Amino acid sequence: MMNSDHLTDIALSFLFYAILGVAYFGWGKIFFLAMRKNKAAMEGILFSFSIWIGWACTLLLFQLIHLFFPLTVYIVSPVFAFGMVLSIIFFIKSWSSVTSTSLPLSKAAKISFAIIIFLIFLISVWIISRSMLSPTNYDSGLYHFNTIRWINSFPIVPGLGNLHGRLAFNQSFFTYVAALNLHPFFDQGRYLANSFLLHLTLLTLIEVTLPLIRQPAHATRSQLMQWAPGIFCFPIVAYWALFSNGLASPAPDMTSGLMQVVIFVVFGRTVVNYVKDGRVSLCDSIVLFILSATAITVKLSNIAFCGVIMTLVLIGLLKTSDKRIGDSLRLLLPAMLIILVWCVRGVILSGAPLYPSTIGYIHMEWSVPINKVIDEANWVYSWARQPYTHWSNVLGNWHWLTPWFYRIMAKIDIVCPVGIFILLMLLSTSFSNKKSKDNLFVFLMLSLPIFIGIIFWFMTAPEPRFANALFLLLPIPAIMLFSVDDINKLNNKISFTIFIWALLISGALLIFDNFNLLHSAVNYLKKELTISTSGYQPVKKVPLHTKYTKSGLMVYMPVKGDQCWDAPLPCTPYFNENIRLIKQNDLSSGFTVSDPEQHND
Repeated sequence: MMNSDHLTDIALSFLFYAILGVAYFGWGKIFFLAMRKNKAAMEGILFSFSIWIGWACTLLLFQLIHLFFPLTVYIVSPVFAFGMVLSIIFFIKSWSSVTSTSLPLSKAAKISFAIIIFLIFLISVWIISRSMLSPTNYDSGLYHFNTIRWINSFPIVPGLGNLHGRLAFNQSFFTYVAALNLHPFFDQGRYLANSFLLHLTLLTLIEVTLPLIRQPAHATRSQLMQWAPGIFCFPIVAYWALFSNGLASPAPDMTSGLMQVVIFVVFGRTVVNYVKDGRVSLCDSIVLFILSATAITVKLSNIAFCGVIMTLVLIGLLKTSDKRIGDSLRLLLPAMLIILVWCVRGVILSGAPLYPSTIGYIHMEWSVPINKVIDEANWVYSWARQPYTHWSNVLGNWHWLTPWFYRIMAKIDIVCPVGIFILLMLLSTSFSNKKSKDNLFVFLMLSLPIFIGIIFWFMTAPEPRFANALFLLLPIPAIMLFSVDDINKLNNKISFTIFIWALLISGALLIFDNFNLLHSAVNYLKKELTISTSGYQPVKKVPLHTKYTKSGLMVYMPVKGDQCWDAPLPCTPYFNENIRLIKQNDLSSGFTVSDPEQHND
């Protein structure tokens, strides 16, 4: 049963969602106005697109501010307040046009609208309540919370990776969470971060499929291609809302997956419109470039998926635009700024702009010794292949492949999408060998970034969670190709629909049975379908002890294990007696290694 604390925290969460949505919308609108070459070019901007762009803009702004100041409530509040003021101004200016175009609703429409709003409210309460659980993500205890605490407490600290290698991972998502903490008064940003973006993703999916919802007859015609990406992404987002532990943790994995979904949907819309009209929307292209660049800063593993999409969009725009140079600059300059600021932060934290990669490594006083950077990268790559084994026994051979394959085959969110993709491709081929060139083009364009993203994932760090949404998105291009090209060739559509659903369900059950997962799946549902009924639940605390380096620097260390959770600063599970402060007694001055030999290449 819900208690008063839970109800209060739910109301508080809704209030924060509203504030964030309004603030991000204002920043997004001002960005689009600044980028606009003419009014017609910016038509078709969805409400949720403005919020996404506003979120990306403020994320970039907070990363810039954090170069000089800690992200406290006194720093972040004016940014949010300015966005809200902009939203109010835009709303006042557009009020007359909104009221003039609104149509009176019938009684039946009002009832339907009320039911939809009520269902959305229930879904939101579930998401909020699930986000209030205590975080269980292992990496959150290892370094996520400590990274956020550093951002709230100090400006960016040079050489922070010397204290704890994971603190140099430079994922922009932690800046977002730190801003939501409103430090030192609230400090509950981790409850809001992923859950807000989950709501925003659902809003985007609703917006892009709204024309189909209003006129279902579109589904029986070729326009299915236009709506399919949004429609078939709903189950992915619902799956995460029900089962992911990412809602309660300040982990970037869920946001990375959500951004992949939104980018894929917008890219699908762009490709289909190109096929229909022979044009590439400048508005959608800007959204894709901004979100793709931001997704790379959220998690470096997005670089292949997003890089392919950005390349294809740029080629399409150059091919169809009347003003190629101007439009290209509108895409490239903001994206380059996002990546540049992120790389600068990487250099400050570790000396490596793409840490733990050594690409662009710069030797400076605070740089993490290059051998330590290489060691960190090797552990990331090897742990994804064969955990609990030293990287020297994993990298450079294929002995890890067989046990890795068996682990992957136990992952339903990988096996089922791959199985459905193969099944649909076989069915599509069996019904017809001739495919429409346009539909085949859409299939290839949407599949290409997914395939290259999966190949990059396999060649670097093939841990299932690092794939984010790639495998879940895989069947969607096949569904689109199969539906459009083959559904009209069947006389009995009802029988065909029943047959397909029966086939998919039978295939899923067969997979469960073959891997003895049906029983464990039922137990998993009982265990994982839980929510908080007592409001915000606390973050785990661990016993700490102190140790001193040769320079006299005191550091906290967990008594047991390697998780600091939200411990006081500085905390690290990996003690190095050669660590020292660049300026004595000043944590903000940065960390370096006193032994010169550790800086040698």
